[in-house]
Amino acid sequence: TLPESNATLSVRTESGNEFGLSELVAGTYTAEGLPLDPAEKYQLSIRTANGQEFQSDYVDIRSTPIIDSVIWDTDEDGVNIYVNAHDASANTRYYRWDYIETWQYNAAVSSDFKVENNVPVYRNADERIYTCWRTLPSTKISIASTVRLSEDVIYRYPLTTIPKGSSKISVRYSILVKQRAISKDEFSFLEQLQKTTESVGGLFDPQPSQVPGNLHNLTNPSSTVLGYFSAGNTREQRL
Repeated sequence: TLPESNATLSVRTESGNEFGLSELVAGTYTAEGLPLDPAEKYQLSIRTANGQEFQSDYVDIRSTPIIDSVIWDTDEDGVNIYVNAHDASANTRYYRWDYIETWQYNAAVSSDFKVENNVPVYRNADERIYTCWRTLPSTKISIASTVRLSEDVIYRYPLTTIPKGSSKISVRYSILVKQRAISKDEFSFLEQLQKTTESVGGLFDPQPSQVPGNLHNLTNPSSTVLGYFSAGNTREQRL
């Protein structure tokens, strides 16, 4: 990924308020403590360092219900992890999840010695490098809809499967699940993106193609922009 540095980003409301975002690290822009109003609609504006201007459609702020539970079971293939959620008011209907996995594992060989003055000596307890940890974010699109259900309930949505024999579950494993309520338009965007990026290679799979979102290039209106701007809160639960 090539980050876009030194751009100017701002979030605007339909009533005219505007909030600037600061570049935290290269290509990542953030702002804290914004006085967001759920009754307002919000728009993202971007101006890159080379003068290109982008703008999103106005979007509503969506309220996300809490995660009911993150659960797991096992089968002959490995460990399966699921999420359960619901909205008693039936206002959500479209859900998206991301997750971050962290696991402990051991090195294939224990390094019990180090070299000092060309002489092997035992490592001290605080110098042991046999125990390791790794953290990785999810890379797939995880979405679901309850539009065709009588109740706004997500039951045992499969987030991921850890194959039997994986180092992820050799010692200790943790997963942080993040849930967001999304709009019907964002769901359609992600569904199309999912089909053109994850379901390719088979005879009847869709061909890779551009998936337009709600971002537009004001400098060159005929160009297609890949991306989607949305607003709302995130719920988290760790297993």
